[in-house]
Amino acid sequence: MAKRFGYARVSTEAQNTDRQLAAFTELHLDHVYEDKATGANTDRPQLQELLSMVESGDHVYVYSIDRLARNTVDLLTMTESLHSRGVALTILDRGLTISADPIGKMILTMIAAVGELERSLIKERCKAGIEVAKTKGVYKGQPRNEAQQQRADQIRDLLIEGKHPKEIATITGAGVATVYRVKKELNESAKIVQNGSY
Repeated sequence: MAKRFGYARVSTEAQNTDRQLAAFTELHLDHVYEDKATGANTDRPQLQELLSMVESGDHVYVYSIDRLARNTVDLLTMTESLHSRGVALTILDRGLTISADPIGKMILTMIAAVGELERSLIKERCKAGIEVAKTKGVYKGQPRNEAQQQRADQIRDLLIEGKHPKEIATITGAGVATVYRVKKELNESAKIVQNGSY
């Protein structure tokens, strides 16, 4: 008999899956698999268990694409694996059930690619805003050596991806105060970009 499964994931200890789980309650699922990241551990054992359990005719529900896969390639690989076994996939926040046909693949690819593009554009705008702030003398960031700048760039990228500052501190080895300092710089550069000052 076909089963209906949910999959929920949070990236940090500070986050919770309440919103995702609430979306699942109306669906009366057979089982919900839930992964919680802890520190630098990015393994997803519950997802792996789900993928090993599903059979032809089953249906997997996720709240959003970014809860299922980290990038477009991972997403396409995972959905191909599900579809090849006759498993349906629904992304609740988009109201989409992704089919195995070429149109379904195209839609999924476009949604995932747009998400990656948005993150890339935000990164570019923030960097441009910082450069403008530096030339105007209003940039509050401290001078950094090359290693510090690489870490700050990594922190900025993780912030843009939506990760929590405590998780970022664990991943990068930076202090939480450093992460919040970079977050403040990022917010200031975003304000410059929003105000059209560059």
